Amino acid sequence: MNLVSRVTTAACAVALSAGTAMPSAYAATYVFGLTGGSSSTSGADANARTFSATSGGTTLNMRVTGWSLSSTSQSGVVRDSYLGFYGAGLGVTSGDENGSGNTHTADNQNRYDFFILQFDQAVSLVSGKFTPYSLGNSLDTDATIGFGTTNTPWNSQPALNDQNFATLSGVFNGGFSTLTGGGTTTTRLLNPAANVGNIWLVGAAFNNADRKIDSFKFSTLTVSGSSAVPEPATWAMMILGFGLVGAAMRRRNVQTSVSFG
Repeated sequence: MNLVSRVTTAACAVALSAGTAMPSAYAATYVFGLTGGSSSTSGADANARTFSATSGGTTLNMRVTGWSLSSTSQSGVVRDSYLGFYGAGLGVTSGDENGSGNTHTADNQNRYDFFILQFDQAVSLVSGKFTPYSLGNSLDTDATIGFGTTNTPWNSQPALNDQNFATLSGVFNGGFSTLTGGGTTTTRLLNPAANVGNIWLVGAAFNNADRKIDSFKFSTLTVSGSSAVPEPATWAMMILGFGLVGAAMRRRNVQTSVSFG
């Protein structure tokens, strides 16, 4: 094997190893502010709001809707509700509320209000900000978190209106957990187990053990997802490999064969 062949072979090996080593994705952190809106405190049910966040040149899309649940028993009925967007974050006004007196928050005064978050890829929720509002002489932010995997497109309405609690549990097939809150504005971890899903639920506590009415607006959501952009070290390896291939090919092309008759 001559020198040019050996260089070409080595260069190809570098390029191929770069391609083999390159991950299809790497972990990225996305932050959704979810504040700054000035919507009315009530409106048509089943409205949706979309948000996007960018990390490392890749954009993650999220669709949020507001819902309520009449009971957390098997006879509970899910209702689509109005999703508000306010200076302190997102809120929900359910069908039995007019939005006044802080009822445009995610609360469990009569029904259990919650947000459904749909993403265009599977993600892991990290943290969120809870801003409490006084309701029924109570100030508390206990919350329920649920997650699941669904084939419903991220930008389509989940088929949950007028369904029962069992159907809701089927969508959030990863299960529900309860986060204990308090009466002050806090940013706290939503998902200590680092579960992953493309549909998530954040709402006033379904399992309201302390009997306090939970009422909050929700904002500053941090999410861990993936990015299809290779890491800088991988890019460098790829560029080096393909550069060596190009140089070797040029070296081969300039060689001239001469014969004498």
